[in-house]
Amino acid sequence: MAAPSPEKQFYLFGTPIQQSLSPLMHNTSFQSLHLPYHYSLHETAEVDASVVSKMRAPEFGGASVTIPHKLDIMGKLDEITPEAQAIGAVNTVIPVEVDATNGKKKLVGDNTDWLGISYQIKRHLSSTTKVDPTKMRGLVIGAGGTSRAAVYALHRLGCTDISIYNRTLVRAQSVAESFKSLFPVHVLGANDLISLSSSETRQEGFDLIVATVPGTIDSESMFEGSIFTVGSDADQPRRGVAVELAYTPRFTRFLKLAKQAGWATVEGGEVLVEQGGWQALKWTGQKWDLDSVLSQMDRVQANRQ
Repeated sequence: MAAPSPEKQFYLFGTPIQQSLSPLMHNTSFQSLHLPYHYSLHETAEVDASVVSKMRAPEFGGASVTIPHKLDIMGKLDEITPEAQAIGAVNTVIPVEVDATNGKKKLVGDNTDWLGISYQIKRHLSSTTKVDPTKMRGLVIGAGGTSRAAVYALHRLGCTDISIYNRTLVRAQSVAESFKSLFPVHVLGANDLISLSSSETRQEGFDLIVATVPGTIDSESMFEGSIFTVGSDADQPRRGVAVELAYTPRFTRFLKLAKQAGWATVEGGEVLVEQGGWQALKWTGQKWDLDSVLSQMDRVQANRQ
């Protein structure tokens, strides 16, 4: 009989995090995998000594990292994966044993945000028939912390053209600049997105659009429904995949407009669970039952609509 797994502690680092669904998601997955693990919140304004102490404790099993700590935590780790380096942010901390005789471990920083976005797009591409996977054009709306993971996900999916739009142009330019040595990212100005339905730009459109702004933001001042129909006509309607990263409210204006245009839509909760599944795999070496965790999260999300 195999020896029982030792108890381990997992955390979410960031602020504000009191409304996070991550504890429910991960504790549900640990129970389904019959692991004596516990996931809890550790809220701090900075990546302070208490965070380092948690990560260096013998019982530490891993951590999720959210805003505003995704960059600052990198300096507290021993190793950063190539993906996290490319994105410039860490959302997952993995303790890796380097010496079994004394239990010494190294802390590895990784990023699963891009995996959550990428794999959810792959799952939903099959429900669309109007996307040529060899000629995909992608758009990221917003230039916050998760926007870099979204840009990287579009790149890894094979998008031949990637654009980013943000109301504050300098922030979008900063994101584009960070990928300059790897691949080009086009920056759309304040009027570009709103005027997409004009005759001058009518011939081009997007196949994949990822919204990385808060779900409660005044999106009407950011984009119009035309972002889902540009490049379409009656005979060849554009049908792509729209990904929302916010999960409160559950159905944002962005998702509603995409659905009205006939696009496949991905809710923020679906991306959260997908990337969480990759975190669990990296922490435990086991895959969780994605459908059962989604069902549990769906019941909680129903009360947040």
